[in-house]
Amino acid sequence: MCTLTAAMMAVTSVAGGMQRMAATNAYNANAAAAHQQERIAATQNYKRLQQKAQFDTQSLNRQGYQQALKGRASRGRLEASSGAAGIALGSRTLDELEMASFALSAENQGLVDTKRDDLKSATQYAGQDAYNRAASNIASLPFKDESAPLINMGLGIANAAIKGYGTA
Repeated sequence: MCTLTAAMMAVTSVAGGMQRMAATNAYNANAAAAHQQERIAATQNYKRLQQKAQFDTQSLNRQGYQQALKGRASRGRLEASSGAAGIALGSRTLDELEMASFALSAENQGLVDTKRDDLKSATQYAGQDAYNRAASNIASLPFKDESAPLINMGLGIANAAIKGYGTA
């Protein structure tokens, strides 16, 4: 009778261990799928960030080019109008006006360069943030140890064997 009880305990332990192992495997499969989805989403997000940064950089490059053209056109108009007014090239008045024009062009170009640097920094921070968010989401769903149900099952069988041997 006691051997029958021990055998029933062993069978119950095996059945419970198999159920726990199946549940652990199902959980780990779901976790793996969630991790994969998180990686895909992070990759797509990073690609969108890079694409937006590329378009914004191209826009800033166009702005810089337009600022350079405006500066050249301004200096050309300045020289043409000063010549028409009888101011000789190389005169102090013309040189001062040209320096003011150069300063304005440099300031405008500096603003474009600052925007470009800010865009680069913002893109890097956004990319790092996307990576950190994905890593945090993946870490929040860790894998379970698959050996725990097997160990518990083995302990249950050993316990049943000891009880069966002790009562025999």
